[in-house]
Amino acid sequence: MAAFENVRSVDNLIIVSGQLPIDEQGKTDKAGSYHNQALESLREIEKVALKEGLNKNNIVKTTLFLTDINKLSEVNDAYNEFFDERKPARSALQVVALAQGVSVEIDAILKKD
Repeated sequence: MAAFENVRSVDNLIIVSGQLPIDEQGKTDKAGSYHNQALESLREIEKVALKEGLNKNNIVKTTLFLTDINKLSEVNDAYNEFFDERKPARSALQVVALAQGVSVEIDAILKKD
């Protein structure tokens, strides 16, 4: 049994636990750049949004975990590439390590319209 729920719905919010970068083959991407890992993690959040009948514009808040905060500009580029003009509020934290040896993990809060 898992120690947590990957997605939790509370009232008009969808809380998405930290999403790891998953490549096109469905494998965890440990070797990709911070930019690519951020895009892959954001795409995983978008998949959750789509399953809930939402889209990336419903993402209102993210928390970004990085193993090297000096790579934040690469991740910012990924955010600018992924999101249109409507970007979520965001916190960014440097951590010592992340699950499965990745460099980026992102959790999110989505709001149902």
